Amino acid sequence: MKTRFDKKRCAANIYKLGELVMILKHSRNIGDSNKLLPPYSGPYKISAVLGNDRYEVCSIDGFSSKKYKNVYSADKMKRWIDIGTKYNCQTGSANDSEGSDND
Repeated sequence: MKTRFDKKRCAANIYKLGELVMILKHSRNIGDSNKLLPPYSGPYKISAVLGNDRYEVCSIDGFSSKKYKNVYSADKMKRWIDIGTKYNCQTGSANDSEGSDND
């Protein structure tokens, strides 16, 4: 039984010190509709790497008004992806009008 479970189990994500992550929101108000709310909050910064896939996470200056520090497991976290730098987004670029067929 244990061997079957271990065969399908995926390994936990490994994060490095200083990496940006999102945290799964766990406390929701009873009676409120949460269907359209984002499930993760962030970004947060990893301030310490602990044993057993645990990480100490702290808030980043400029993103929140309160200082925050807590310990989370790797399965409750997700990597923060900055879409602007990943796809090199620029607003108002000249390439936007090339795809139009209005000649």
